Amino acid sequence: MKRLELLDYARFVATLCVLNFHYLFNGINNGKISSITYIDGIVDIAKYGYLGVEFFFMASGYVIYLSLGNKSAGQFIAARITRLYPVFWAAVILTSCFTILWGGPMMSVTLPQFLANLTMLPSIFGYGYVDGVYWTLEFELRFYLLVLFFLIVGLRRRLNLVFMLWPVLMLAAFLFELQHLPYMGGYYCFFATGVLF
Repeated sequence: MKRLELLDYARFVATLCVLNFHYLFNGINNGKISSITYIDGIVDIAKYGYLGVEFFFMASGYVIYLSLGNKSAGQFIAARITRLYPVFWAAVILTSCFTILWGGPMMSVTLPQFLANLTMLPSIFGYGYVDGVYWTLEFELRFYLLVLFFLIVGLRRRLNLVFMLWPVLMLAAFLFELQHLPYMGGYYCFFATGVLF
């Protein structure tokens, strides 16, 4: 798939929005950042930086669908694993080291928690993230697993129909209060929106 330069710029802006949200609003709000206080005017903008995450989920749905091409299920998952895990492992190691050295009691990390985080799905093992912002990667991984499932069961030729029906099923789940079902609520609507684009 040809790289979409405009999407890269949009991701960069979304990244800055999320960083500003965490540093200039959320970190101060939850007491993890005490070196600065709210700055009038800036905080009024920074508090909406969480929308960058929703943009990332839409971009992921868009890019994953376009990048499927003729990849087999094995090729798809290998491409996702080699793209995500090495950088993620480096981030978990770096975050854990900083947390152990300077985090204090508010941000401690245990060895089992660290090991569970390396899977990108620590909640399955009953552990929290070494850094709260890693929750987004669990949603990414679960979306990839959904796409992988469709490829394994042979729905490649029907992916257009499957992904067009997904928002309809989410709407039905919402109307019948079944959003708790897998992939039927929460942030998955942004992945579905991206795929529809």
